Amino acid sequence: MLQELDDASRLTGLKMNMKKTKVMAGSAKDPKPIQVNGIVIVDSTTVSVANGVHEGSFTPAVIFNLTFAPSTLATYSVGGAGTLQLWTVDAFFTSDPNAVTTTSNRRLLLTTAQEITLWQPPASTTISGLNALQVTVPGGVVCSDMEFFCAVIGRNTGSSPFFQLTARDDPVSFQGCVSINCRGVEITDTTLQISSGDLQAGESGQKVSFNVQLDSESSAGSVSGSSLWSIAAFGSNNSLGTGSRFQETVVPTSGIQGTVGIDAGTTSTISDLSFEVNLGSGFATCDDYPFICIEVSKGSLAIPNFGLSGGSNLVACQAVTCRAQVTETRLPETTDPLTQSSAFTKRPVTTTEPKEPVSYIIYIVLTALVLLLLLVICFLLCYAKRRRRPASSQNDSRNETTAARERRSDGGQLDHAYDYPLDKVRPLPSTPASNEYDITIERTDAEEDRSDEGQLDHTYAEQPYVEII
Repeated sequence: MLQELDDASRLTGLKMNMKKTKVMAGSAKDPKPIQVNGIVIVDSTTVSVANGVHEGSFTPAVIFNLTFAPSTLATYSVGGAGTLQLWTVDAFFTSDPNAVTTTSNRRLLLTTAQEITLWQPPASTTISGLNALQVTVPGGVVCSDMEFFCAVIGRNTGSSPFFQLTARDDPVSFQGCVSINCRGVEITDTTLQISSGDLQAGESGQKVSFNVQLDSESSAGSVSGSSLWSIAAFGSNNSLGTGSRFQETVVPTSGIQGTVGIDAGTTSTISDLSFEVNLGSGFATCDDYPFICIEVSKGSLAIPNFGLSGGSNLVACQAVTCRAQVTETRLPETTDPLTQSSAFTKRPVTTTEPKEPVSYIIYIVLTALVLLLLLVICFLLCYAKRRRRPASSQNDSRNETTAARERRSDGGQLDHAYDYPLDKVRPLPSTPASNEYDITIERTDAEEDRSDEGQLDHTYAEQPYVEII
């Protein structure tokens, strides 16, 4: 009962306002009186959207319907054939529908059918197929600025017929807001392109140079600005970059690298990036770096503060070659060079544990010394063997024959092939030479075979040796 009395008093007040409007319209400035045909009393307004928005779009095409419901006091109907330009619709984005702050409040351009949509209480009226394309969004607007989409119903000042539009409670009844889906930048794939060489075990401060490619979703957001990116690099034992991260470090990004934007549906490249890997003693080993990985994230000081999503697609890895250094060379000791021919064998032993680097000159010098020592040993062995070798068989036969045949009856040993036993020499026949010089030529009694004189002629000795003058 109280509600009905309140509605009745409101209706009486509205009628009084209509009379005042009619009188004022008939003033001297406007001799023609304007007839207020009725009052449209709006109880509430709602908005329904068919699609969301995304960052980086300056003209988000939000398709929506606007429904405004009449108050129980409303009885006036308007619209349809014979009417013109009845309604207006304003739209905007906001982070809070109860706040004053709005983003790009614009009046939409309606079609003729939308302008004369029928208002016929007690049924609600819906203006369908509205498009917020005219609501241009300035640069730098992100999803946090567009959490809600709002629309406001109004009366066109040039409406025909002329009517009065009022709210049952307050102007908020003319406004409807709805939470809207907003998509930021979405990365679908990240590619790591390392351009530097292999890693070297035992070395610190090794520079790794690389580029990063970012592929984005065509139906998601775009972004342009400054200080947009933060990139972390680390070593991993798998190609997905999951699990433990070794020596994770933030990759420095210059001003130009931080301004690389994302145009939805295209590939963006952040170039000339680098960081250092420390494989010095006590830091990390080659086992920690079968893969080098990077993870891309939004910069903490990014302007604008855009939304970034992608999950595991923001991580990329690439296999690298890590070369272990030669850390130790062993030369096994040999006690007997005569029984072990391959005595000094050099066996390099390599490990992945980094140690102080050894100069290859040392290996060359050691190898030369070993070869020289082997040559000296071989020479000494050959010389010793030759000194111990007995006389040849020919000399042995000669010595034995001579010793057997040249013994005298008294046991004396001839010293030379030309020494003859005194009791075995006989005189040779006389010759003219022997007669002239009064010389007696004698010969030995035995036919002796001497290696250095040949066979003695038997014709030179028949008589015992007397004396040679």
